[in-house]
Amino acid sequence: MSESTVNEIATEIPAGILQARAALRRDLPALLANPRTHGKWACYSGTVQIGIGTDYLALIHECVRREIPDDEYVIERIAHGAGSEEEEEIEGRNV
Repeated sequence: MSESTVNEIATEIPAGILQARAALRRDLPALLANPRTHGKWACYSGTVQIGIGTDYLALIHECVRREIPDDEYVIERIAHGAGSEEEEEIEGRNV
């Protein structure tokens, strides 16, 4: 895949989402190592962890309460590979 194709696809993903996914990937080893967080939902906006919990909708409500735009946060299950969706999107478009 050419660099211009990667850049084109990356620009389609909002910057806030990319930043939140990067923060989740940054924290993922510690989250996976902690039995209290493994398997729960993690919510990130920018470089900030908004919350971790078992209730996906509660995390969405927290983002709404904080008035975080939809394109500035991610909620993902704490599991191996979390936060790497943009790489999957790039690979998927290359097929």
